Amino acid sequence: TVSSNSTTASLVLLGGLSINSTEKAESVTNGGGLTLAGGASILKNVFIGGDIVNLSTSNSNDTSSGALVVNGGIGVCKNVNIGGSLNVQDNVSFNSKLDLIGNALIDVIQNTNTSGNLWSYFGIINDLTSISFCEIDFYNGVRI
Repeated sequence: TVSSNSTTASLVLLGGLSINSTEKAESVTNGGGLTLAGGASILKNVFIGGDIVNLSTSNSNDTSSGALVVNGGIGVCKNVNIGGSLNVQDNVSFNSKLDLIGNALIDVIQNTNTSGNLWSYFGIINDLTSISFCEIDFYNGVRI
């Protein structure tokens, strides 16, 4: 019997279930303490004490598609590595510096500061293959 809701299935437990196996999962067919051949539906919080590996290769074309779709926010305490494109549909804020490494292109830079103050200094743009550089100082102009 398919588990179509929390009260219909081949096995329905009215209490909790504990599995005391300490084996690590090795693959999608060897789950260590628990292997499911079908999907799973979980209504409440899930706490996971180890790494999560998602083997799906579904590409993301928008906020509702991809191998991982999250309807709420995401808090990340450590590094994030992205092997494809990053598309942001709203504002981006950096609390530290932004390093553009490689063939980076900044198409349009727009100051949206509503306090009336323009940026006073944008920084130095270096060409590491030569001695040339471009320094952008919004008070004194561009120096090449």
